[in-house]
Amino acid sequence: MPELKHLQLMERTFHYSGVVPAQKYFGLHPFITIDGWDERIRYYEFIWVQAGNCSITIDANSYSIGAGDLLFLVPGQRICCNLPITARYRLQFSADYLAVAIANPRIACWMEHYYPGQHIARIRATTGLQQAIENIIFTMQKELDTHDAARSEILSGLLHILLIHFSRELQPEVGITASKDALLVRRFKTSLSKNYINKKLVTDYASELCVSPNYLNRTVKKTTGFTASYHIQQHIIREAKRKALVANTSMKEVAYFLGFDNTAHFSKYFKNNCGMNFTSFRRREGITN
Repeated sequence: MPELKHLQLMERTFHYSGVVPAQKYFGLHPFITIDGWDERIRYYEFIWVQAGNCSITIDANSYSIGAGDLLFLVPGQRICCNLPITARYRLQFSADYLAVAIANPRIACWMEHYYPGQHIARIRATTGLQQAIENIIFTMQKELDTHDAARSEILSGLLHILLIHFSRELQPEVGITASKDALLVRRFKTSLSKNYINKKLVTDYASELCVSPNYLNRTVKKTTGFTASYHIQQHIIREAKRKALVANTSMKEVAYFLGFDNTAHFSKYFKNNCGMNFTSFRRREGITN
């Protein structure tokens, strides 16, 4: 296989409103060393670890990773790792390239399971999968090197194939279902990821989804093991922790960002759902200012 090089495709695109510009991005970075990793993930990412055994922290949760691991990261996650990691490939892409993939129920199911960033999606790449990834990456490089008008569509299709391979290895860890209940839970989670700042009650989401609060709680618990109210609380606390990990950020600023008008209310909310107060959490994570 010819030598791979760092390639990126950036385009201006527009959100559904037609007014807000956004960055459509697809980046391929082979054979890079990530040292002193501490960043908030901006795009969706695949990282294929070639060398380095260490513990990485994602939103204050620690995971052991090693050579051969294939990681899938989602926007918003904060990643910290003190030891260097050599990545065979780091593939980054914006949501624009997922249009084909998320139409596939198998992929949509596990992506929605991992999207809020509560867990890390990872597999140990088998020999067969490694070869499949190599072939896909090589074809992606060829498309990134061209200026054909259809290259974005082709890259989306190749990414779809890669995600299918990945989803095969995740199963049966993440169940696949297309039932009426599962579709309701999917709609709830999608709305939660977009509206958690302004909507903090089960009644808010039940009204939007045209069901009763009790029905929504029961359905979400039956499908996920936890109530809708639990998911709302955990999503808000996860975002609060991410903000708390940023140096020189005050509790008042985090509270305001998350839509809390009263700092005392946010402080109590954080402690009740995190098990410690805001200051203690930052101190435990080594944030002193």
